[in-house]
Amino acid sequence: MDRIYRFRSGCRRGIFAAWSVLSNIFCAILIFTARPFRVGDHVEILDTAEKPGAKGEVVDIGLLYVTLRDATPENHGALLQIPNALIFQRVVRRWKDGGVLFRSQVRHFPGMIIFEAGVCSKEV
Repeated sequence: MDRIYRFRSGCRRGIFAAWSVLSNIFCAILIFTARPFRVGDHVEILDTAEKPGAKGEVVDIGLLYVTLRDATPENHGALLQIPNALIFQRVVRRWKDGGVLFRSQVRHFPGMIIFEAGVCSKEV
């Protein structure tokens, strides 16, 4: 009975450890197919509305991580590896071809907010 308990306990730990890797691989497949951003785009992964997140240029999209070249003044040029699963848990702001979003680039339509820089399209 003790061996069965240890075996089940070990299986649970193994499944839990593999879940993170499998989740990142599944999210990579979604990134490759949905293409929310591409290599060369500038993105910001927002933590909350009050707290800005990671910001930089996408330099690589892999099976486990998206790699950004940091664009913040403190760490300019550093490479950030963000797990693919985290990309789908946060809001992603995107600028095509390194463009910058200004208020003058925002157009309002009934029920929609559309950003000229290709940042997002959102129902209001």
